[in-house]
Amino acid sequence: MTGMKTPWLLTGLQFGMDEVSRVFLLFSTLIWIAAGAYALSSGRSAETTRWFFVFYCISLFANLGLIPAQDMVGFYLFFSVMTFASYILIVQGEAQRARYAGKVYITMALIGEILIVSAMMLIAPGAESLHFRHIRAAAAASAHRDLFVCLVLSGFGVKTGAPLLHMWMPLAYTAAPVPAAVVLSGAMVNAGLLGWIRFLPLGEVALPGWGTLCLAAGIAAAFYGVAVGVFQDNPKTVLAYSSISQMGLMTLAIGTGLAFPEAWPAALSSLLVYATHHALHKSSLFMGTVIVQGMSRNPFSYAGLLFSSLALAGAPFTSGAVAKVSLKAATGSPHNGGALWLEWLLPLTAFGTTLLMGRFLFLVRDSRKQGVARRPATGALASWIILLAGAAAAGFALPFDDPFDTVRLSRTLKNVLSALWPVLGGILALGAVWRMMRGRAATLPVKIPPGDIIEPVVRGLRSLQACWKKYPVKIFEAGGRLLVLIVSGFRKGTFLSNTIVNAERNLTRWTVAGAVFLILAVLMFFLMSC
Repeated sequence: MTGMKTPWLLTGLQFGMDEVSRVFLLFSTLIWIAAGAYALSSGRSAETTRWFFVFYCISLFANLGLIPAQDMVGFYLFFSVMTFASYILIVQGEAQRARYAGKVYITMALIGEILIVSAMMLIAPGAESLHFRHIRAAAAASAHRDLFVCLVLSGFGVKTGAPLLHMWMPLAYTAAPVPAAVVLSGAMVNAGLLGWIRFLPLGEVALPGWGTLCLAAGIAAAFYGVAVGVFQDNPKTVLAYSSISQMGLMTLAIGTGLAFPEAWPAALSSLLVYATHHALHKSSLFMGTVIVQGMSRNPFSYAGLLFSSLALAGAPFTSGAVAKVSLKAATGSPHNGGALWLEWLLPLTAFGTTLLMGRFLFLVRDSRKQGVARRPATGALASWIILLAGAAAAGFALPFDDPFDTVRLSRTLKNVLSALWPVLGGILALGAVWRMMRGRAATLPVKIPPGDIIEPVVRGLRSLQACWKKYPVKIFEAGGRLLVLIVSGFRKGTFLSNTIVNAERNLTRWTVAGAVFLILAVLMFFLMSC
C-alpha cells in the first residue's frame, strides 16, 4: 500500500491507497464530477446559489479526503467536515421543507458524531498508534470491545440509514437540490460504510452476537425500505427508501465479517462490488429523474431510468446481478456454514426492489405528463450519460481483483435464472396493480409520510420538552430535598457517605463518566433543540 505521513499535522495524519481506497475513490470522484458538471451547466437558481457551490467544494474535499485516510483522527476530521458542510447543501432546497429536513439531518448527524467521538475516546488509550491497523487490533483485544462496536455501528449507522437511524434520509434526499441529492445518495452515504470497514475489528476476532445483530438489521432494512417506500408519492423519496433497503443488504456483509473472521476477505470483496454498483446507479437515478421530466417528448429518455431500475433489482447481465452473486458467494461461503437462508432471501429482496422501482417509474411518468421541468442543458445530459456509462461498465469489469470472478459467475444459466424470476414476478405484480388501479398506479389510497417514524418521535420529544418547561421548579425542589437528605445522612453516620464516595470513585473512571456524559448530552440536546 502506497502511503504518506504528515507528522507536522495534528496528531500526524496518515494517508494511503489500499484496494478499498482505490475503489471508493474511483466511483466517488466520478459522482462528484458528474454532479458538479450538472450544477454548473444548469446555471444559478434559488437552489444552486453561490453558497451552494462554496459548500459543495468543501463537501467534495472532505469526502474525497476521508477515503485515503489511514488513521482515526484524519478520517474523523474529514468525516465531520463533510457532515456539517452537507447540511448547507440540504437547506438550499425548497425553503420550508428543506429547513425541516436540515433540522432533522443535523440533529441525527450530531448524535452520530457524539457516538463516534465516544468510540474514539474509548479505544485510543489502548492502541499502539492511531493507524486503523492498530485501532482494529486494540478493539479486538479491548475489555470494552462490545461498547466500542456498539458505538461504531450506531455512529456510522446514522450515515448509512440503519434501522431507527434512517429518519433523516427520506427528508434530506427529497428536499435537497438535485446535485446535492446525487452526491448524498451516491458518495456520502458510503462514508458510513467506509467507517464501519475502517473502525470495526473485522477479520480480527469472532463476534457472533454483533454479527447476528447486523444480519438481522440488514434484513429488516432491506424489507422495511421496500414496505414503506412503495407508499411514497415523490420519486426522490422512493429512491431514498431504496437506499435504506440497499444499504441493508450491504450490512449483511458487515455482519458476516463480524461473526466469521475467516469470511471477511470475501465479504469485503462483495462490499466493494455492491458499493460501486449502488453508488453509480442510485446517483444516475436521482439525476435522471429531473432530466427525464424535462424531456417528456423524447421516448428514449426513459430508457436510462429503466436500465438503472432493473440493475438495482438485480436483473441478469447488469451490475446488480454481479453484486447479488458476489454477496451470495461471500455470505454463503463455507466459513460460515453456507448460510443457505440467503438462497431464498436475496430473491425476495430482488422482488421487493422491483416493486419499489416500478413505483418510482410510475411516479416519474406522472410527473412527466405535468411538464413542470425545463429542458436539461447539454452539460447536464452529458453528466447523466457519463454516470450511466460508468454504471453499465460495472456490470462487465470490476476495478479490483475479484476472488470469486463474479462477473463470469453471474452469467451462468443457474444465476441468470435465479436473477430473472424475481424481476419477472415483480413486473407481473406491477401489471396486476396497474389493472386494478385502472392505469392510476401512481395514486395509492394509503400514504406514509417521508421519514415515517420521525413524526411520533418529534411528538414525544415535544411532550418531554413541555414537561421540562412546565415543571423545572418542582424538579429543582426535589433535587434540594434530596440534597438535604444526603447532608443529614452525613451527620447521622458514615454508611451513606461511604456509599457516595464509592459512587464518586466509580464515576471517575473515564469509561463510566463517558457513558454518563453521552446519555446526558443526547438528552439535553433533544430537550433544547425541539
